[in-house]
Amino acid sequence: MAPLPSGLPSGIPTGIPSDMPTIPTNPAGTALPVTPTLPV
Repeated sequence: MAPLPSGLPSGIPTGIPSDMPTIPTNPAGTALPVTPTLPV
């Protein structure tokens, strides 16, 4: 079950890694546009 949704993490980590990369990935892309938006 873990390896199916994980895929990227190679199924080693269960669910935990799946959320981790997803959380940082979202803010990472958002941080770029958000950072210039604040000063702008």
